Amino acid sequence: MSGSGAGSVSAADIKGQIPVSIKLMAEGSVQVPFRTFLLSDVSAPWTASAQAGPRVVLVPPLSGVTG
Repeated sequence: MSGSGAGSVSAADIKGQIPVSIKLMAEGSVQVPFRTFLLSDVSAPWTASAQAGPRVVLVPPLSGVTG
């Protein structure tokens, strides 16, 4: 769904696929590789997101946990 470009698929077609997508996600059939980075180290994921590969996800540090 992401990066399809505006107008390449009608809104009605996208809306019609939402239940199908949710069902696949609930079944565990959709796998999205990702890498997490601490928000405090934002420069590392900024560079990593420019490269092909897993999606970059920024996360806040857990309470009392650093680095």
